[in-house]
Amino acid sequence: MKTIFIIGHHGVGKTHLMNCYLNNKDIYTFDAGPFLRNQKDNQQPHMTMQEWVEQLEQKKGYFATTELMAEEIKKHITRPKYKAALIFGFRHLDCIEHLLKLLTITDWQVIYLDADFELIKRNYEQRENITISDKTFARELVEEDKWGLGELRQWVYNNKNNAVKIYKHRNDDSYKNYIDKMLGL
Repeated sequence: MKTIFIIGHHGVGKTHLMNCYLNNKDIYTFDAGPFLRNQKDNQQPHMTMQEWVEQLEQKKGYFATTELMAEEIKKHITRPKYKAALIFGFRHLDCIEHLLKLLTITDWQVIYLDADFELIKRNYEQRENITISDKTFARELVEEDKWGLGELRQWVYNNKNNAVKIYKHRNDDSYKNYIDKMLGL
């Protein structure tokens, strides 16, 4: 089964893209962010996400969240009904590599979604129902890069065998069209 990791800054269109595939019975979709928030809320609702992750990693090691996600993903991708899996929201290359190892995935690719700053910011503001200054949003993007997305993006730029960058200038279906073609849909 082909497994595609979809990465990119918040506001770039990952959730919209995932929603395009939710009703496709041949494709399994998994979004790391909501899954981990749900786990945290069920286990430690009064902790911040950062506190919960730190506590989990202290108890179970650096890959604790990756292993939680692997358990969930394994329940689904081992079923023969899926032709592909789209996994959204990973931020660290070492976590992707660990997940690949845990699930013995050999047919995989990483897609980095990118778009104009103004488009990403507008999408983020609309999704969060806020108004944010360019300077503040730019700082948030830098923080995301520090969390691991910057290193992962650089890996995508340097790895032509298992990675590709898709850039769009407006909200359209260019991301989906590319993935549909890749999956033969």
